[in-house]
Amino acid sequence: EFSNVILLNKIDLVSEVEGDKLEALLRALNPSARVIRTKNSEVALTEVISTGRFSFEEASRSAGWLQSLQEETPHTPETEEYGIGSFVF
Repeated sequence: EFSNVILLNKIDLVSEVEGDKLEALLRALNPSARVIRTKNSEVALTEVISTGRFSFEEASRSAGWLQSLQEETPHTPETEEYGIGSFVF
């Protein structure tokens, strides 16, 4: 819902048309974010760390963020809702 920089990774695995569609979707969902197309997550750290793009004021006005806090029913974490898990060897 809220991010300043979005990495569109593994872009080499889709056609240019599919990549353009994915990027358009991301821009529609988050028009102020910078979208960076990457392969193997290769990106300069300066592109994602200390970018100066974060605004606490803007984040605090995010409608979904406020709505989630004000809901009477508790939020179901995505890990539970979609069965997402992780493990480490």
